[in-house]
Amino acid sequence: MKASLILIALAVSMALASAADKPTVYHRVTKDGGPIDEQVATALAVRYTVVPVEDSSAYINAKVTGGSLPHSAKSASGEALSGYVLVAYVISAQGHAIDPIVLKSTDPRLDPFALQATKTWRFDPAKLNGLPIATTAAQEFNFEASGPATGFTMDNIVLYQPNPVLVQRLPGGADSLAAYIKQLQAVLTDFFVGAKFPETLHTVVAIRPGNLSRVWLVSSTRSGKAEELAPLRQKLEAITPVEVTGGPVAFVLSGSIAGGDGKNPKPDKHFQPPVPQEWQEAGKNLKTPVLVPDDYLNVVWPARE
Repeated sequence: MKASLILIALAVSMALASAADKPTVYHRVTKDGGPIDEQVATALAVRYTVVPVEDSSAYINAKVTGGSLPHSAKSASGEALSGYVLVAYVISAQGHAIDPIVLKSTDPRLDPFALQATKTWRFDPAKLNGLPIATTAAQEFNFEASGPATGFTMDNIVLYQPNPVLVQRLPGGADSLAAYIKQLQAVLTDFFVGAKFPETLHTVVAIRPGNLSRVWLVSSTRSGKAEELAPLRQKLEAITPVEVTGGPVAFVLSGSIAGGDGKNPKPDKHFQPPVPQEWQEAGKNLKTPVLVPDDYLNVVWPARE
């Protein structure tokens, strides 16, 4: 009996020692976290002691400072490969991507290309109470075989309002808006899977207090009110928008379908965000100067009393 107790105690002590030997890595917890977040934490827990950390004034998230994502790959025989790879990794306190693990892959031949890419990445590491810390992270890779472009690609995101206005109207900050935009992008990508006709599409999104949203589509090849685009607007407006307060927030997701048709200029200091036809019609009766987007929205989509 005593021998059994000794063996059990020894096993427990060895397990505790093993856990204590693991380096600590912090795992950012967000209200928008999903299955991928859980997979990352579980996979890295084999090598690390994973400690949850929430956004606060004491925590600053890591920022990318260098590196790139590969979008094409070829096999040893020269065959162009296509597919998807999801990689979990750790951003070290020194700002390097270390210990990458493939969580999901549609073609194992793509895994080395994804893992090799992480070696070139550099970050300004996350900080907790002013000190750099190691944190969990994940990256999706989409490899495309050479050939005619298909589907939807996000080109840029343009905000209609200046930063001071956005800071006042977005209580959840930039991260909450980014999470919402990611959901919109996923719907656009899914809707145009396999699309082969080149087109530039601007998706204009407005949000009002009360989790209300409206979407206008500005296309280079067809009417934004085209019947075939109605289901897309419905899907986009079905997503619960980010919380706003004190007035509307509006932005545009500019994208290319099937490689685009060259009618989507890159934003610069002279760039003007697209104005939907419905807004233009409303603007004819507005007194100048017109405040964009607030004055347009007060006509085409008045706030509820």
